[in-house]
Amino acid sequence: MKKLTLLSAMFMFCLYASAAGAEPIINAVWQVDSLVDDAEQQITYLDLDIEVGKYFLQAHGKIDLNTGAAPVHGSGYFVGSDLYIYLNCLWYSFVTMIDASLNGTIEIFGADGNSIDTGTLIFLGAE
Repeated sequence: MKKLTLLSAMFMFCLYASAAGAEPIINAVWQVDSLVDDAEQQITYLDLDIEVGKYFLQAHGKIDLNTGAAPVHGSGYFVGSDLYIYLNCLWYSFVTMIDASLNGTIEIFGADGNSIDTGTLIFLGAE
């Protein structure tokens, strides 16, 4: 039992030590154009805190709808100079593709996995 506890503690230490302050966190904001969910709510902004790791990234933040804000979370990865981020919010899934200019596209999927709409991301800034 002691070996199992020690092994578990070592695994958790390695997991957290590798991520403890080593990855930069970037806050980025995009304006979303022409994206509407199945309830006809327009999605206007995407605001993400992005934690960049060695092989992938984690993202969490919010989307702004015309009825208020909703939390999002997800992960992503780079393919060449393009960044793909997969996000979840409420019962929706989003796929973003951001190019080297930091602009891109965003697609919203419903709970059944069918595409609802595709919009454009316009980069506004980052900290």
